[in-house]
Amino acid sequence: MEVEAPAKTIAHQAHRKKSSLLKSELGVAERIEDPQQPGPFTASLVAVSIPGTFSRKPFNYQGDYVIYELRTYDTMPGKLPALNDRFGNHTVGFFKRHGIHVVGFWTEDIGTSNRLVYMLGFDSLADREKKWAAFQADPDWNKARSESEQAGPINAVVHNAILRPTSYSPMQ
Repeated sequence: MEVEAPAKTIAHQAHRKKSSLLKSELGVAERIEDPQQPGPFTASLVAVSIPGTFSRKPFNYQGDYVIYELRTYDTMPGKLPALNDRFGNHTVGFFKRHGIHVVGFWTEDIGTSNRLVYMLGFDSLADREKKWAAFQADPDWNKARSESEQAGPINAVVHNAILRPTSYSPMQ
């Protein structure tokens, strides 16, 4: 006796045929070409395509870091350009001055339109505390930050998380 495949499996197979897979050494991501197509996995999935090739340790620019800090800044409405300007023209230079390693900066193409996300790398929590305190106390940084906020505050909410790579992370 032949058993009919459940509708959910058929829908999933149809969905998989309409989707394309993006593979890289960073992992596998799925891009849904028709997010309106009904199916068990219909969702707002976005795959990031980064040109070029990566080694197994794509973020190993200046040595291996033990911890990473992920920071997310949600700006006041309309203030993302001002935040990008401050980072591009001031903050990155102060990070360099204080030995803070920048892994990368991102804005969202799909999602929250007033958000800047960035990641920093540190040798240890003590290294992070020392460098961050020096950065925050820098009078030139405080002047640049104050001048950039003369028309009002730029950030509405700032989130940060201290991350440590897992044993299976390519960032080991």
